[in-house]
Amino acid sequence: MLNELAPWLDQEKYNEYVRRVDGRSTKDSLASEAELAVLWALSSLDRNLVIEPKDIGGSSNIDAFVPDGFSGHPTAVEVTAISDDTMAGKEHIQRAANIIAQFCNRIRKGAGNRLYFFFSEWQTRDGYWLERLPSVAPKYEISESVKVQLKQWVLATDWPNPQRIHLKDEFISVDVTAQESASKRISARSTVPALIYHPIKNPLFRAIQKKAQQMKDISKTTMKCVFIVDVGCRILSELKQKSASGSQIAPADVISDARDRFKLDIVVVLSPKMPANRGLPASFYASEERRKHWAATIFLSDDKNKPQFEEAIKSVVDRFPEPRVDANMARQLHVQGVFKPQSNSTYVRTKITFNIKKGKCTVKISARLLQEYIAGRITRERFENEAFGPNSNNFFEHGLSRGQLISNIQFESAGIDEDDDWIVFELFEDAAATPLKS
Repeated sequence: MLNELAPWLDQEKYNEYVRRVDGRSTKDSLASEAELAVLWALSSLDRNLVIEPKDIGGSSNIDAFVPDGFSGHPTAVEVTAISDDTMAGKEHIQRAANIIAQFCNRIRKGAGNRLYFFFSEWQTRDGYWLERLPSVAPKYEISESVKVQLKQWVLATDWPNPQRIHLKDEFISVDVTAQESASKRISARSTVPALIYHPIKNPLFRAIQKKAQQMKDISKTTMKCVFIVDVGCRILSELKQKSASGSQIAPADVISDARDRFKLDIVVVLSPKMPANRGLPASFYASEERRKHWAATIFLSDDKNKPQFEEAIKSVVDRFPEPRVDANMARQLHVQGVFKPQSNSTYVRTKITFNIKKGKCTVKISARLLQEYIAGRITRERFENEAFGPNSNNFFEHGLSRGQLISNIQFESAGIDEDDDWIVFELFEDAAATPLKS
């Protein structure tokens, strides 16, 4: 995807995408992937696409300019990505937890790596509306009073005793618990849900506002479009849902209000949809269009050209690769480091066919799986389980026992949407491995 988009990128922008996509920050990495995917799809809609044009948008660089793709209407495009972590303020609590843990590590080796943080919440009323925030300042810096409290606790000869302490000042309120074992990732939780309780004071509205600000100097003859990509945000997959009591606000209402307030022409929400298969193949329970796909919800300021715009957006979405996991799972896997090149062991499925008359068997197995086995990174048992399934026959052994030897080996691409390919083995009956027949 990045290589295909390279003709539209200068070297500096290309290097920026590489750095952000491959970075340690889950938020930045997924946001960069979302932006990259939208721009890549737009490049097929309009080959005259311009990424971060210097002569459009005044002092602010917009993400992209599409001269003709939206039914001939020149369009400025901004892309943003939102997760449950964003909606619930997880970045703020994780940042504060890391600061405190690092301080504890400095005064007692390894102490900070054993800490678990549980934040409460601060609630404020704005007339009828409620704003719920995690109990920590967004730009938290550890205070002297908290440092003193931590030193008394961590440097005690019988630490951790007590096992839990409460830290509180005007910038933070958190329970800190010392766990039995250390962890590479500091764990932090909060009581704030990833929901909307205020029509304006919420991360979704602020994200659209920020993108609208980027396009404030766009000429009136150019349309303004914002893509919002779901990277693990439950409310974006259920845009019209709100509580029966009325305390929660439907995300669709927030988006429509922000679109009108900031005079945006189009807002598009993209969310990956994964069918709940209950362990059955997709064909058992859902039609083709209800299988794994990207759902696009379009918010237009003008319904006159709705069919044309919907067709243009559909052509963009159809360009997206089929999602492999839901957005929340993708976020969790990134946190666990599964997408690192040396950890990304996602194998294509083995395919086996027989031709009894010709005494031929064809085995297509994952090229990466085979290389990892040859390289000694996985055991024979792991190889057989991945290639043929638990408690299944090793088809190479099965063929050999029937007098079949490898007669041909080929490479077969699994397609651009896969991170793996096939090695194709053809096994034929061979006299050298077969008893003499009368």
